[in-house]
Amino acid sequence: MIVGYDDGHIRCWSTQKKAGQQDMLWQLSAHRGSITCVRESPLFIVTSGHDCAVRFWHRTTRELLTTFTNHRKPPNDILIDAALPNIVHSGAEDKLVVSYDLKTNKPLIQHFTQHSMITSLSQRKDLEKEVVSCSLDGKILFWDVDYPDPTGALEAPGGNPIRFRCCEVSPSGRYIAAGADDSRLYIYDLASCGCIQECEGHVGGITQVRWSPDQKQIVTGGKDGRSEERRVGKERRSRW
Repeated sequence: MIVGYDDGHIRCWSTQKKAGQQDMLWQLSAHRGSITCVRESPLFIVTSGHDCAVRFWHRTTRELLTTFTNHRKPPNDILIDAALPNIVHSGAEDKLVVSYDLKTNKPLIQHFTQHSMITSLSQRKDLEKEVVSCSLDGKILFWDVDYPDPTGALEAPGGNPIRFRCCEVSPSGRYIAAGADDSRLYIYDLASCGCIQECEGHVGGITQVRWSPDQKQIVTGGKDGRSEERRVGKERRSRW
């Protein structure tokens, strides 16, 4: 288990307990300032921090492979491309979604949204495997590495002012779940491009969301310190 800390280190912990404790296997000084995101693939670990840098580390030797400094504010999320594992995307408070190509060791494209900071990234499983971003202006945008502008958008239901903090595409690729500061989880159907369900349960903003592999349940974490598990139903609004 790899964890990022406020002291700029990432630390790897064993999931096996010995004498009631878990061993730290290694640690690495990765950034100046706190770590904002950690992701890993079989070949590399990618991190971002409050120094606004995105860094790639060798998975085995943990040597620094390369550093990108395209962002002017700390990245909030990092996404390793599901179709092309040499492509990595980052989204930040500076309203940028940046795609990097590790084969050429350079940024592939910079997407810019004029209205609000990017808070989370996911990826479609159909069409062109577009990157999905959510932001504090209540929009879910779709990005293709071949085009600088969004290729599509989902609006907040009813035109309400919603501040999205996290999003994830479902395992089948048909739905998107997005958590917001208003403590609600919004579920969108990509077939109709509409919001089909609003879920309540937290008493603070939702900061993380994950689908179960069978797509029947969603797990969320929030600012209230609670984690909630809910079953996806057909009704418009549900409480758990």
